[in-house]
Amino acid sequence: MKFISISKYPGKMGETLFNSSFKKLKINASYKAIKRRSLLNTKEYLLKNNINGCGVSMPFKEKIIKYLDKQDNSVKKTRSCNTIILKNKKIIGYNTDYLGIKNKLISLKISKKNEFYIFGAGGYARSFYKALRDLKYNKIFVINRSIDRFKSWSNEKVYKLKKFPDSPNFNVIINATPIGMKQIKKKEYLSKINLKKTKFYFECVVSPKNTNNIKIAELNSIKTILGYEISLEQAIIQFKLYVNKKISSRFVKIILNKALVD
Repeated sequence: MKFISISKYPGKMGETLFNSSFKKLKINASYKAIKRRSLLNTKEYLLKNNINGCGVSMPFKEKIIKYLDKQDNSVKKTRSCNTIILKNKKIIGYNTDYLGIKNKLISLKISKKNEFYIFGAGGYARSFYKALRDLKYNKIFVINRSIDRFKSWSNEKVYKLKKFPDSPNFNVIINATPIGMKQIKKKEYLSKINLKKTKFYFECVVSPKNTNNIKIAELNSIKTILGYEISLEQAIIQFKLYVNKKISSRFVKIILNKALVD
């Protein structure tokens, strides 16, 4: 079996995680990260190369939807897709980000008294928003300077903000942007906002593991959830979709910690 991931900024984490998992369970399969500038001819590429499944990273999580033959409910809910499976020459899309986020939120048992501020308005932000709504959190605000980014949110009654409030109530901040990735010039934004009542900070950037925003949050005694912690949740679901076998969270955590740099 052959599996790949497609991204504008491919990393090695997926290769390390899945290839190690295949080896541990003695599955004859391989996984490779592929750099792509666009999704043109994606279906033809997958079929020609006998690809069984594929991870989808930024900035393609929304754009990939028009290439799907079938959408799982997780994609229909979020209008975002990060995993595709090929079956009988048909592409089936899933959103394991949404499913992993939901699992993580349930485990944390965050009080519903908190306000949630999601930075970003793309597919990952929408996955977080839907997970929060499904878990009955109501005080959710989405921060993005560009109103155009909300076009794909047309069916949602979203509280939209252009910036973080100067005097927020007790809150949770979620970074659903690429800020913090080594390829992105802007490295942080937490130093510029009022964190006195921020209780949790979710980092969605996986590599580097300790972004500048994470360091600032920890200096302010804010409970931090690293990007790889959510990746761990979604990777277990993704692996099951790929090969219909379960891999332990302990094994995934060990591999992710080895694969990631500070």
